Amino acid sequence: MKGKRFGQTLGADEKNAIMELRRMLAEIDDGRFVRSSTKKTQAIKTTAPERLTFLELCNHFIDETRKLNGENTAADYRARLMHVIRFLDLPESRRRWPYARDLDRDFALELRVNLHSVVTTRNGKPGAAPKTLSVRQMYNVMECVRSALHWAARPEIRLLPFDFANPLTKEIVGNRPGKDPLRAQILPLEVRVGLIGKLDCWQLATIGILALLPLRPEELQGILIGDVDFDARTLRVGTRFEGADFSKGKTELLLPLPEALLPVLNACAGDRFEGPLLRRRAIWDWSKSPNDSIADRDDFSVQLQERFVAAGRRAMSANDRKKIARSFLRDLGAVDTNQLGKEFKKEVAAVGINTHLYQMRHAVSTDMNRAGVRLLELRYLTGHSVKDIMNEYVALDPRKEMQKYFDYAEPLLKAIETRGQELGCTMPLADPGWRDRVIPTYVNV
Repeated sequence: MKGKRFGQTLGADEKNAIMELRRMLAEIDDGRFVRSSTKKTQAIKTTAPERLTFLELCNHFIDETRKLNGENTAADYRARLMHVIRFLDLPESRRRWPYARDLDRDFALELRVNLHSVVTTRNGKPGAAPKTLSVRQMYNVMECVRSALHWAARPEIRLLPFDFANPLTKEIVGNRPGKDPLRAQILPLEVRVGLIGKLDCWQLATIGILALLPLRPEELQGILIGDVDFDARTLRVGTRFEGADFSKGKTELLLPLPEALLPVLNACAGDRFEGPLLRRRAIWDWSKSPNDSIADRDDFSVQLQERFVAAGRRAMSANDRKKIARSFLRDLGAVDTNQLGKEFKKEVAAVGINTHLYQMRHAVSTDMNRAGVRLLELRYLTGHSVKDIMNEYVALDPRKEMQKYFDYAEPLLKAIETRGQELGCTMPLADPGWRDRVIPTYVNV
């Protein structure tokens, strides 16, 4: 090997070791031998793909997904692929498709038929009522298989031969099921106005915000006091802490706020300089203290980096780091979206409505559209990407467009203002910029 020393693992047992040694000697004689350390840097793998079962291929696929996209995505893929692994574990399936390279169009068609008869339970809970897979979940399963096979056939991966034809074609997988564009509005403006009148102080500062602004529930947990500019009347939603925390799609948003909401947000901040703006009920009413505290945003970043170091390989991807950042926010007392969802369901059930918290976002977005908010601004204000050709030619004016919605939602703004005054849980902004002029020495959040 051109005078360079190398080591080569031949195999786990004698038979495989003999076969690998023969192959290696033949490659050395032909001048084709490549050291293992060099193979890892090759753009196209030169070794022949192994005869892997689909289960073995899935393990490789999920392992790389875990490293690139985090544990949550890997867990989702694992759950979807288990339906396929069970199908391939049937005696007839093992006979027809023993290896991943044997998967063909007949496999794809038989899998599609099999998925229609699969019975599972909600969120995999064994005690829940069993039911067949939804059309959307069947699509997710087949799309996941297609992605795994496409990944395995890539030149730099090469777990499948170059001539492998992915049997999961668009004809078989189909299109992602969409929502009915004419579906009923479950939480129209008048319902949300009535709901505001039944909320307590803590609910007004959490559910009330979602009833007015087009935020995702999980975004409430990430909002810090410093994200609210009381002077400019804006809320910043996006990337924080050098990319450790980010919104869905990693979009940046500066959301205009109405005057009526500022006293509620100011009361949420209280005399704190930094930390989660919205806190859990137990922290809000002082029945419990947060597990951690910070002095300012720089201190938050320092402590967060320490958690990344402590996490080690559990912080391999951006999504893993975001998960750790949100865990730190919960330790600081940030609102818990599961608790919030339960309280919301209880409140709407009292008025005869069965829905979930995310429906608030749909309701607000629908009202923004009905108020005449332009499409580009509507996409921006709801946290979606505006990176298309129209953005090159059209300047956005989110404040002007958001004002159209605030005028449309005036009854809701009035209800929030009135309810806050009734409960005594607002703090007027006599001097909203005082936090910027006072340098804190320590803040208990």
